[in-house]
Amino acid sequence: MVTDRWPASRKWNRCKVAIILAMFSMFIPVTAQKPFMPAQRDFETWNSGMLRYKFNKQWQFNLEEQFRMNNLSRSFGQLFTDASAVFRAREDMEFGIGFRHILDMDNRGSKTGLENHLRFYLDASLIMKIYMLRLDTRFRYQRRNELGVSRTEGDYPVKDYRCKSTLSWNISNCKWTPEISTELFYHAGIGEMNGIRRFRISAGAEYKINGNQKIGFRYLRQREIVVWNPEITHLVFVRYVYIWKRK
Repeated sequence: MVTDRWPASRKWNRCKVAIILAMFSMFIPVTAQKPFMPAQRDFETWNSGMLRYKFNKQWQFNLEEQFRMNNLSRSFGQLFTDASAVFRAREDMEFGIGFRHILDMDNRGSKTGLENHLRFYLDASLIMKIYMLRLDTRFRYQRRNELGVSRTEGDYPVKDYRCKSTLSWNISNCKWTPEISTELFYHAGIGEMNGIRRFRISAGAEYKINGNQKIGFRYLRQREIVVWNPEITHLVFVRYVYIWKRK
């Protein structure tokens, strides 16, 4: 019997590319750190609720509400509403589009107070499954504007390019799914310092309550890497997801 080895070979090549990208995003921030820079430190808590509607095997729609506390989790930071659509083009590839309305408490500069922002983003994700391991590598382009403020008043589009790699372990007959992730942020804005501005690492797990509900717990560490006096933030993130499937 003759077997075709080329599909397996192509699959392994895609696997190697995904692993290389994941390792690249994990180790570049470490080498980019400047250990002698003084840093600002903070602790934040993020709480989120999401409704996920699975229309079919290819399309799903998400609606999320998230509340963030900063300043050692004593002050209001952000409240946002996020709506997105995800299209699975193949078993190992997804594309997404979304909008996020952000109510942000600005405590920096001479002008402080609540600000309204609108963010638009596009995603492209590569997925690789190896036995019980799953590697997701997501590339995101996002663009944000402050609502109600014109360019003459100082509002310019803020663009970021992000690369996130998540490695999860699907344990057989277990409701817990542990995962680790790392993410790089490349900033591009008028009148601002551009380049790789921030990186984020996280570790946590998701618990499957039943076929329609799950809850995730994560610890995150975020650091600015190209500015003097960088901000280092430790975060605890809890997200509840309710999944509604079309019958």
